[in-house]
Formats: sequence, structure tokens, C-alpha cells
Amino acid sequence: MTQKLYVKPPKQAIGGLLLMAFIVTMFLLGGLIAYFNLFDEIQGNPEFLPITIFFIIWSVICGGLFVHFIKLYTLMKKGKIEIGEIGNSSDSGSRLRNLDSLKKDGHISNDEYNSKRKEIMDEKW
Repeated sequence: MTQKLYVKPPKQAIGGLLLMAFIVTMFLLGGLIAYFNLFDEIQGNPEFLPITIFFIIWSVICGGLFVHFIKLYTLMKKGKIEIGEIGNSSDSGSRLRNLDSLKKDGHISNDEYNSKRKEIMDEKW
């Protein structure tokens, strides 16, 4: 039977995450303000096309980072974040293969192998 493995984030992590979200928001707003201050010069001028593309990419990246921070924040507010599973292997076949490799490598004796194999075989499939 497998168990889920959780980690509890420290309180400082939440504060740090909020600070990073604030910084990204300021970068996004700064980029948008800079773009709209240049908007009259940029409009209709093909020389400013790279700047326009840069500001579009800038805005998408900042927005994506902000959404990512919000998702992490909601996970952290729950108090635990799932990071994986631990426990016994769910299928008997892989457990038997692991047991065989232990025997072949000489880590367990024939008696230990036979008793553990019987134990695995007696479990419900």
C-alpha cells in the first residue's frame, strides 16, 4: 500500500513567494507603463516592431509567472504540498523481481528468500 508524501512549507516561504509575486507585478506594470509612454512613437512605425514584440513577450512572461506564484501560494496556504508517494510497491511482480535481485546479489540467504517469497505469494493479488 502506498502513502502520499507531503511537505509543509515554512512560513518564510509564503512571505518570500508573495514578495516575488509583488516584484513580478511591478515588472509587469513597469513594462506596460513604458510601452504606453512610447505608444505614440511606436504606432505605425515599423522600426519599433522589435520593441513591440519585446513588450508582448515581457507581458506574457510576467503574467505567467504571476499565475504560477498564485497557484503556489494557494498550495502553501493549504499547509501541505504533495511531493510523491512512498510505501510498498503496489504490484507483487515488482516486489518478487526485487527479491530475486537481492538473492542474486547475495544480500539475502536462500531461507530468507524463500520465506519472503512465500509471504509475497500469500498476499491478496
